[in-house]
Amino acid sequence: HPGMAHVQSSTSPMMTPPLSYEEMAARGIAGISISQKPAVNAYGTSSSATISPSPASPAPGSHQYGSLNGAVAGGLRRAPTKKDSMKVKVHYNEAIINLMVPKMASYETLRAKISAKLASAMDEEQPSRSALRIQYLDEDGEAVLMTDEDDFELAKAYAGGDMSTPETNVVERLELWCST
Repeated sequence: HPGMAHVQSSTSPMMTPPLSYEEMAARGIAGISISQKPAVNAYGTSSSATISPSPASPAPGSHQYGSLNGAVAGGLRRAPTKKDSMKVKVHYNEAIINLMVPKMASYETLRAKISAKLASAMDEEQPSRSALRIQYLDEDGEAVLMTDEDDFELAKAYAGGDMSTPETNVVERLELWCST
């Protein structure tokens, strides 16, 4: 049936009734796309629907990073941040790491904290200053290379900060993409 997915248990030959979009949303799986074109699985048989996650946010470069669409509706909530800290979500290769930096941190402090966290999380040597590339998304959704304090201020502004003064250009959360 169009707009419905069939779910089959591998332990029982019985088919469960198809789930409507509303039922899928209630179960927290509404952030998926279902295509009706035939797909061949590893066993060489065809299935009538292919289910794939839909990306939540665009990502710079060749990688697409998705997250759980509808996660807030599914029971997950945003973790509160410390009073004078900013949560920075960093996409690196296929990993996502989080770190906390002071809201009034400089670009150099941000860069040093990202570098140290990547080294710790990936069990690698700390990337050199010239090797670490940090990017943010601008108002057009395009990846912009962050190279100095001005770029850092713009990234915070695109994340909801107020560029009137450095004191007002603070945000609770910032999302960045890094590579070496």
